[in-house]
Amino acid sequence: MEAIVLAGGVGKRLLPLTQWRPKPYLPLAGKPLYMYAVEQIAMVRGLLDRAVMVAPPGHPTPPGPVPGWLAVVEQRGEGVEAGLSTALERLSGGEEIVVSFVGYLARPNTLVRHVLDYYSVTRYKLVLALAPVTRGGESFGFVDVDPSTGRVLGFSGDREEWMAGRGRVFAGVLAGDTEALEVLAGEGFVEGINSLARRGLVGSVVWPGEWLEIGYPCDLLEAPGLVIGAGAAVISSGARVARTSVIQGGVVVEEDAEVGEGAVILGPVYIGRGAVVGRNSVVGPGVVMEEDAVVGDLVSIEGAVLLERAEALGPARLRSVIVGDDGAIPPLSVAGGRGGCSVVAPKARLGPRATLEPGETYS
Repeated sequence: MEAIVLAGGVGKRLLPLTQWRPKPYLPLAGKPLYMYAVEQIAMVRGLLDRAVMVAPPGHPTPPGPVPGWLAVVEQRGEGVEAGLSTALERLSGGEEIVVSFVGYLARPNTLVRHVLDYYSVTRYKLVLALAPVTRGGESFGFVDVDPSTGRVLGFSGDREEWMAGRGRVFAGVLAGDTEALEVLAGEGFVEGINSLARRGLVGSVVWPGEWLEIGYPCDLLEAPGLVIGAGAAVISSGARVARTSVIQGGVVVEEDAEVGEGAVILGPVYIGRGAVVGRNSVVGPGVVMEEDAVVGDLVSIEGAVLLERAEALGPARLRSVIVGDDGAIPPLSVAGGRGGCSVVAPKARLGPRATLEPGETYS
């Protein structure tokens, strides 16, 4: 058995958050997105002879740790087909290969094993994991399936068709033999699946757990519930947490983070290494603060993501907002409402008393 982690995409739909770094390297709760796909593969490490991760063109060195058992190779060309071709050239040509795409989140961490268990007892040349469309604005692709057998009848990468169907979507993991993957690499990902499906060679298995794809910026707001959960608080011994603060629910506070006097943190919340929550602020639920992010004094913030070194200064009232690396929201600002999230581009520093409208990007 061999494995591929496809991390070669740049994430154009995630712009402006991916303006200076590709999607697989975007942080989420303290680790880059590619690590979530790697962790799925790691659950079947004992079955693997070889594994390779395909890195984005021009970005051959991942920013975080990569397990020693996982080789990294830079993708040549664009698209899923190029990623598969690059990986297949690096692998030894084993008969069975499992592929984990970067960009989905699944809980528990057993989606890859779920697919392999089904693949091992069928005669399909290719098996796709499927998830119901329940949230998010993008999908790896809409899948038409015979409900009685699970056989895939067709696959579409067309977003409009997927939105109209609102049925099952490809959940970012597949297993197949080398010949099937060579068809996908040679004929095109969508075209290759449909070619095999017309011959009755593609099966599917539905993932029963939680699932989300990170396709657009607002999808990040749905991630805390999956990656943090609702368990007890986990506070690093190196964090500085004021005695008068209140921390409840699934809250993670990393090394060197600081929580000020009178602050209230209601999970699920992630407070990254070196991040700061000011005095008398209310944070959560659904807030992610990446490394060195700052929530100032007297800020009420909920359902928000602050990427590395981003700032939300108080007093302010903020809901459904994403702030890119080194971006800043000034004091006396307001964000939140129906109609989507507000996005502050990396390095954008807004003027005083800003009012951020849902669905708008500020640069």
